[in-house]
Amino acid sequence: MNHDADSEHHVVTVWDRASHPQHELSFRHAEGFVHAAIAILEEQRNADQADYFNIAPAYFALEHGIELFLKGAILLGDSSIAPEVLASKELGHNLQRLYDRYLEIFVDDRYRMYHRIGEIIDWRATTNDPGGFALRYPFDRGGSLYGPGNLMIDVDLVLEISREFLDDLGRLEQAVKEAQGVRSCAIEQFRYRRE
Repeated sequence: MNHDADSEHHVVTVWDRASHPQHELSFRHAEGFVHAAIAILEEQRNADQADYFNIAPAYFALEHGIELFLKGAILLGDSSIAPEVLASKELGHNLQRLYDRYLEIFVDDRYRMYHRIGEIIDWRATTNDPGGFALRYPFDRGGSLYGPGNLMIDVDLVLEISREFLDDLGRLEQAVKEAQGVRSCAIEQFRYRRE
């Protein structure tokens, strides 16, 4: 994008996070992370040569979007669970454990995620990295590589799964809200340009 000194401006968005329930914030953040993953993956898919160092954050954003949806749904479906439990080592960033807990609460088939999300969860398991640290950090606190020495990410597959999950996210969110008798609440945002 071309900017000259006279047209330089900032776009700022502001929203009141404190006035919304935690599950709603989790759902909105999940959607945002998946949108970001799709944008990066589309850019990399169209590049002359895909770059792992751009693709890994996109894959992480997809996983984080899935994680935030699951945590939001768990918070909505189980009022006895405290948010700090979702951040604990028991559940934390482990998509398999989060998905299992989600399915304990929402047992009907209509709450199941699109089946290919399982490929994301399985990929984490095969890398011996259930917390997904290899996508966020090159090495651990001791200086050892996270996961295997070589990682392969199929950009087309992850892009396809990201799009499918984004499409399915609205259905899943609506289903878990209906199950709990909760209506969606609009998150009002203010956007302005600062010259």
